[in-house]
Amino acid sequence: MTTDNRYFLDLAVAFVRGVALQTGVPALDDNLLTTPIGLLTDKKKHEIINVGSECGLKLYRFKRGHADMSRVRQTIGVLQGVMPQSILDVGSGRGAFLWPCLDAFLNVPITAIEVDERRVELYKTVKRGGIERLNGVHCDIQHPPSEFLKQQFDVVTMLEVLEHLPDPRVALNNVVRLAQRHVIISVPSKEDDNPAHIHLFTEKSLTEMLGGIDGIKSFRYDYVLGHLFAFLTIQK
Repeated sequence: MTTDNRYFLDLAVAFVRGVALQTGVPALDDNLLTTPIGLLTDKKKHEIINVGSECGLKLYRFKRGHADMSRVRQTIGVLQGVMPQSILDVGSGRGAFLWPCLDAFLNVPITAIEVDERRVELYKTVKRGGIERLNGVHCDIQHPPSEFLKQQFDVVTMLEVLEHLPDPRVALNNVVRLAQRHVIISVPSKEDDNPAHIHLFTEKSLTEMLGGIDGIKSFRYDYVLGHLFAFLTIQK
């Protein structure tokens, strides 16, 4: 029986409930299915997780180990320093940063955009299950819909995304356009054998790109275990 703290508990509960609400499996009592997550006891939450685990749901996505990743800790720390009112996370993927971020900022609305529709459906499932401040959007930051570009987010995060994109300059321009105060970017700082990484960025190459984008007041760099971080301050 699952009774430890391996999981981001509320997120795992929301996922199980979201699946149950959509498919009817696992079967949960109405009380477990509809009570706001904040009003459930830990015992009830573990009961929901156990039922989901027994049905074969992939709860490993919500293990707390993601929060120990250096780039995740670094970004959470910076966000805690700026106290974001809203967050846009670009390229949220499996949620390696998204889940710790949701757990760290319990009252902050977070929009997660992703090109993989299966990942977006995962985010929507978690929202359906009770994490209503999470908004999943199917979107390519290189070519976002014009209506999406009209939105504003206090802080934009884009971790381990830029190196994958054919047109990183356009992506950078769009995230700056969407941000009100700050943008946080991380990229690998050295070559690797990942065939999906089509760019290797340095401070020099990033500076050249950022220098051609309107709306950036200042930026600085930092390094964390093989990753280059850029912290941008936006001026509207």
